[in-house]
Amino acid sequence: AKRGMRVVVYNHCGVCGSPVTSPRLYSACYTEDLRLAISHISKQFPSAPLLSAAFSIGANVLVHYLAEEADARAVVTDSSSSSSGGG
Repeated sequence: AKRGMRVVVYNHCGVCGSPVTSPRLYSACYTEDLRLAISHISKQFPSAPLLSAAFSIGANVLVHYLAEEADARAVVTDSSSSSSGGG
């Protein structure tokens, strides 16, 4: 908040040791939990811009979400080739 930003970490259901508390099993194509989280954040801070960053499974979920949302805009970059020194 010092620079006017708030950070939220979202862990997809069943990933990174987060407990699965519903009868729904893991699916990277399921975006409703992310949609609800983004909706909640947008209601709490309606004038704040949203920026997302994801990797691995989280990137898969985020790309699916962005593909489903007509109003979403995305710039997708792959930093894995730059970190390995080639591409």
